Amino acid sequence: MKLIVLKEGFWECVRNISVDKMNKKGFLLGEETLKVVLAVIGIGFLVFFLMSLYYSFNRNKDLELAESSLNYLIEQIELESEEAEIYNPDKWILASYNRGDMPELYLGRDWENCICICEKDCSKTQNTEMVCVESEYSISPASIEIDSPLNLEINPINKVITKK
Repeated sequence: MKLIVLKEGFWECVRNISVDKMNKKGFLLGEETLKVVLAVIGIGFLVFFLMSLYYSFNRNKDLELAESSLNYLIEQIELESEEAEIYNPDKWILASYNRGDMPELYLGRDWENCICICEKDCSKTQNTEMVCVESEYSISPASIEIDSPLNLEINPINKVITKK
């Protein structure tokens, strides 16, 4: 370790004191910090990718369940059954619409009425996941939340589906 008399100045003294060791330790700390930061960023991207993949798969599954539930309901109507049970997708909404208030996604079709199963509110302003099918039946009240199981009563005379 070199020490120089203060007559040459304080900073000259500090510069001449074995700075090689300090530089190596400081550089090592920066290198390790960079590795940790890059590892955290990489893990964050991996978690984001896996969550996106999971939610994408889950949404497709819910849409398939909604479509099969709606097809089952239409099948029960065509068989003139007086009741039907819908189980899936849980917490989605069963609703019916006429030509004037049909969801935007189905406005271009030449349907008088339709029955839909939607993730949220099926109104025109909501951009939501939904499946609709043309039907002369209506839901009373206008929308029913699907709670497993949802017991429905089908009235073929009035063409109304109600919750039991």
